[in-house]
Amino acid sequence: MQSAHVVLELDDGPNDKPHAMTFEIKDGLASVASGDHFMADTIIRLSFADAQALVEGTLTSADVLREGRIKVRGDVHAIVSLASWLAALREITTS
Repeated sequence: MQSAHVVLELDDGPNDKPHAMTFEIKDGLASVASGDHFMADTIIRLSFADAQALVEGTLTSADVLREGRIKVRGDVHAIVSLASWLAALREITTS
């Protein structure tokens, strides 16, 4: 996939935080912006608490999938691009 727009929706987050983030993955690079992207390839919806637990490492993506705590609409292949980018970012920032 050359380019993908993945929107992460967090409906129950704090009022002072964005309710959605858009990740644009293009040619192995990514950018992140607040808000929805009207041409999203994929929309991922999960709770703010689950998103926070995923970031902290106290919850795994396998857990949220198995337990039905995440909803995905659109092209699931875009998630692979996003997951690869996030894994690389985590590797860089935790080294």
